[in-house]
Amino acid sequence: MALQVLYSFATQRFSRGALFNIVVGLFMAWFVAFGCLYPLHETMHFHGMAESILEGLPSGLAGAVGMVRSPSSSFAIWHIPTSILMPMYLLGPN
Repeated sequence: MALQVLYSFATQRFSRGALFNIVVGLFMAWFVAFGCLYPLHETMHFHGMAESILEGLPSGLAGAVGMVRSPSSSFAIWHIPTSILMPMYLLGPN
């Protein structure tokens, strides 16, 4: 929601060309950051946090902790913002 408000504010302040360059620049920076951090992907996973959570929870919640431990959960941090921002960018200025 905050991103939509920020984007609507930006559409009022910047021309279409400038807004396009800003949004494309943000996407490029986001994926460059992912590309630079991907070699460290083993350290980005939440294995340690999952182990500490598992110690304090009942064994019936081990499946939920398994979702946190899954490598896809740490990669989702990178892909979810993209899936939120892309439709907003494509449909917003029209």
